[in-house]
Amino acid sequence: MSQHIRPDGEHPDPVWDEAYELFDKSIEGTLTEVDAAQLNELVAGDQAFRQGYLRYISTHAALHRTAIPVSTAFNRDLLENAEASSTQDTPSIQDALFTQDTVPRTADPVSPGTGQHAVWQTWLLAVMAAGIAILVIDWFAQSTPNEPLAKQADIVATLVTSKGCSWGESSLPTSQGSKLTRGRINLLTGLATIQFASGVSMSLEAPADVELIDSMNCVLHDGRMYATVPNAAQGFRVDTNTAVLVDHGTSFGVAVDKAVGMTDVQVFEGIVDVQQRTTQKKQRMLTGERTIVENGRFDIIDFDSDDVFNSINDEAEKDDFQDAITITTRNGQGREKNVLPFEPRAGAFKNRLIVKTSTMHPKYNSKSYIGLDLAAIQGKSIRRVSFQLSIIPSTRGYASLVPDATFAVYGVTDQSLDDWQPESMNWENAPANGALSSIDPAKSILLGRFEIPQGQDSGYATIESPQLVQFLTDDTNGIATLIVVRETSETNVRGLAHMFASSATRNGVAPTLRVITE
Repeated sequence: MSQHIRPDGEHPDPVWDEAYELFDKSIEGTLTEVDAAQLNELVAGDQAFRQGYLRYISTHAALHRTAIPVSTAFNRDLLENAEASSTQDTPSIQDALFTQDTVPRTADPVSPGTGQHAVWQTWLLAVMAAGIAILVIDWFAQSTPNEPLAKQADIVATLVTSKGCSWGESSLPTSQGSKLTRGRINLLTGLATIQFASGVSMSLEAPADVELIDSMNCVLHDGRMYATVPNAAQGFRVDTNTAVLVDHGTSFGVAVDKAVGMTDVQVFEGIVDVQQRTTQKKQRMLTGERTIVENGRFDIIDFDSDDVFNSINDEAEKDDFQDAITITTRNGQGREKNVLPFEPRAGAFKNRLIVKTSTMHPKYNSKSYIGLDLAAIQGKSIRRVSFQLSIIPSTRGYASLVPDATFAVYGVTDQSLDDWQPESMNWENAPANGALSSIDPAKSILLGRFEIPQGQDSGYATIESPQLVQFLTDDTNGIATLIVVRETSETNVRGLAHMFASSATRNGVAPTLRVITE
């Protein structure tokens, strides 16, 4: 294939080879979906291609209107030769089109006078139409230079951020920055933010399945979302399988469990009207209120009530600790306890570990204490050791309100404190406990840190350090007490409380030590 001259007269550019092929297919009606998308991208993103395309089709139209039997190849060569010489003192496109030396005669030659006038009239109309079209396209392109013009009116939102995301079957594009029309998007892992054209910001927390209707309406089929609605977008609506929510300029969260048919609505600020689908009953919710909507239930509940969403964890990762001695909180005298400044209701969090730090509302802080029975390694020389926690989806708070979070693991060095019992331990008497995320340095040692990226709700958090080896080596009573704290606070009091599997988590991997001995 020969190289084509850019219509602006610059050096040959192979990209124009592809462009002319697409121009040809457009005229011949043979564009595939892939071709159409590529052509749309070319003409929307580059002024030279827009002008080239319009000149090309107007030239083709003018030739056919004058009854000149031409092919697209002839059209292409004619336009290239004329445009390539446009910067020199040479005939214009019109001259190139209508000189006897360039254009072959038809079977019925055009007679002088009216025939020649009709040709020039046709040409002038084509040029005027092309000029108007170029001006219109340039105007649109300056306002939205990267979007297909035909789809501007259909765009309802933009996928502005995607963090650690993987996607399931979706009818919409899932790359960051994508313009979104009406359709469905399925987030498998990670955290994604969608900005509606109305100004509404919606954060999706995996797994989540949402359908965009327009800039003021969406359907949350499953999963969790956090939305901020400006005053200008009052009336923004979210549909679920059990409820209809209409917002009045606020921030709120919605969690949908499709499997059990439940919608959990929490209003962080402002007003949200909630309607139960089956009964049509309506309720206005204000700042700080929360409701559970099921087919047979529509109740305002305690904001701090423990949710009942399932949490399932993958199998443990395989690594070079496969042959290590494994110790979990399910072994021997192993035990766990979450400590909070207030005593939660009986049974709350009994099947998971919950870790949170809030400088905005210390009442909601939580640390996890883990006791491990070391009988299996007593008297052995320890060469390597790791401590592992299994991350599970949280049922409290929203990941959108907590940045990447750093956690610290401490070991209690005062072995007289290892006899704690979950039934009697609380925030006040927990070993080495301090304010917020602090731990008493006189009674403990920092063993290591790990980080959980914003939006991650599965996988494993692991530490391995010389301090951990030494801590276990120094033990004399056969019990090790570890404390897990989150050093990162939240941006809103309703931020996520991170959760980890405990010995009571169904299908979960309990806190685990893996020890390699000499």
